[in-house]
Amino acid sequence: MKKKLIYILLLSSLVLSSCSNNNIIEERLLELEEENNRLTIINTNLITENENAIKKNQENILEIASLEMEIMLLKNSNNELKEVITSLEEDHNKIIVNNYSKVGYIDYLKTNLKSGKSKKKILQLIDFDYVKVVPADGDAEMWRFDIGINDGYKYESNVDSVDLDGLSSESISLILFLTWNNKDELGNYAIYYKNSADGSIKECSLSDNEKIKEIIIRD
Repeated sequence: MKKKLIYILLLSSLVLSSCSNNNIIEERLLELEEENNRLTIINTNLITENENAIKKNQENILEIASLEMEIMLLKNSNNELKEVITSLEEDHNKIIVNNYSKVGYIDYLKTNLKSGKSKKKILQLIDFDYVKVVPADGDAEMWRFDIGINDGYKYESNVDSVDLDGLSSESISLILFLTWNNKDELGNYAIYYKNSADGSIKECSLSDNEKIKEIIIRD
């Protein structure tokens, strides 16, 4: 009887122990499932964020490509616009010369170019580009204006030489030289042009004493 009681107690103890272990295992399984669910959610969020990042990156790439294309188009348009403006300016200058040649562009220059005028005032009177050249008889600053040029005309010289052949062939209407004093004021000028009456090349110049003289330099 005693042995039977001991056996029953041992069996009960084993049953209780097994139940306790099962409870622990079940609790651990629940913990693992919760952890797995948590990690699954985190992983899903990371995948979603990664997909969003990839999508955003693709959108950025497309936007950059679009901007680069727009920049290229604007540059091309700007170059074309510059060419149009240059062409219009050339036509504008030709119109000015042709118009003034009828009413006396030389007289206009002789009337308005006065010694002592500033560069700013002179440039307001003469709406043409100029190049700086070196005068043969001094170190003063000198500008050359090629006025009324035909398409393709080009005369390269860094000294105060006159393109007499260009004037004779009427590839250019007028050549104007301006000399500046040390105060950046007009000192004197010289205008070269073809006389339409006899075809000679004439020089009209203003000296330092405000006297204007005209001479023929090529018959």
